[in-house]
Amino acid sequence: MDAPVKYIDSADINTVMGYFNTTSIEELFVPAKPEGIKTLLYLATGKKSHLPKGVFKSFHEEVYLKNLNQMRCMITDIMGSLEEYQEREYKLEMPILLIWG
Repeated sequence: MDAPVKYIDSADINTVMGYFNTTSIEELFVPAKPEGIKTLLYLATGKKSHLPKGVFKSFHEEVYLKNLNQMRCMITDIMGSLEEYQEREYKLEMPILLIWG
């Protein structure tokens, strides 16, 4: 289960960045500030969160700040390999159940 990386291009990424008013995809997915976690939660659920700010701050400190640079480097590396993912041919020789929604 994953996103269809083969079919994502830079135009899609720019659209997402514009929608969430961010200057980089790294900032969107690995935010430098706790408020970015609220945006990520909306991105994942499609619903506005009503959690207290302290929850976002604690989560950000524990999960993001300790590995901020490494996680951003991972996103940058993935973005640099988009063309490789788009050119990859997938041969799956087993039954597949595709659920799209």
